[in-house]
Amino acid sequence: MTEFEKQIVSYHKTLQLQPAMTEFLVESQKLLKAAEEALVMLKASLKQHKAANDELESLRVAMHFGKLQQDDLVTQVKMGAKAIYRVNSMVGELERSMNKLLSLNKDQDQLIGLLRHRGQY
Repeated sequence: MTEFEKQIVSYHKTLQLQPAMTEFLVESQKLLKAAEEALVMLKASLKQHKAANDELESLRVAMHFGKLQQDDLVTQVKMGAKAIYRVNSMVGELERSMNKLLSLNKDQDQLIGLLRHRGQY
């Protein structure tokens, strides 16, 4: 085959491949556009994920401070319970002292009554 015939065969093959290459290029463009859209959606998703992650971190910090406040409240309640116990103990002592005073007052009244009866008061 001569050089000229080779060129004609090559040109003929190129013409036969041209529709397939055009279809390949069109499909490649579609795939590239779909990939770009997917990338845009992925970036938006990443922003949403970051925002959600930041919100979770804020909640974690808030929960930590809430736990600290809860611990403080538990400590205050324990201290309050101890104070109530001490006050109740003091009230008990005060009641016993008042009963002793009432008993002494009663004894004193009986003694005064006895002395009056004898005429010594």
